[in-house]
Amino acid sequence: MIVKAGGNDEDDRPFQEGISKGIKKIMKVKGKTNVIINALPPRYDRLDLSEKVKWMNKFLYGEVNRQGNFDNRDLQINFEIERMDRRYFTYHGLYLNKEGKRVFSERMCSAS
Repeated sequence: MIVKAGGNDEDDRPFQEGISKGIKKIMKVKGKTNVIINALPPRYDRLDLSEKVKWMNKFLYGEVNRQGNFDNRDLQINFEIERMDRRYFTYHGLYLNKEGKRVFSERMCSAS
């Protein structure tokens, strides 16, 4: 199972609560299937959120690590999307473009 989420949930809940709930749900299938959790992509559309996304990814890493068995092959976290160039995102910068989806998919296949 590959989990890819975004960082555009701007509601009243702290982001930590949403990530924690999501990780707990994912942990229910851990051991039954391989799980790859992808880091949140950068926000090129709103530079004011860049630091928040970095904090969210650090929290995501810590939350997955805290759940235990992080080094097992059945649960991985992938930060590949953070290393993708700006050109792989749409004009406004929120989503991967067609080429970005292709490159991201290739990198995911080679990483697993």
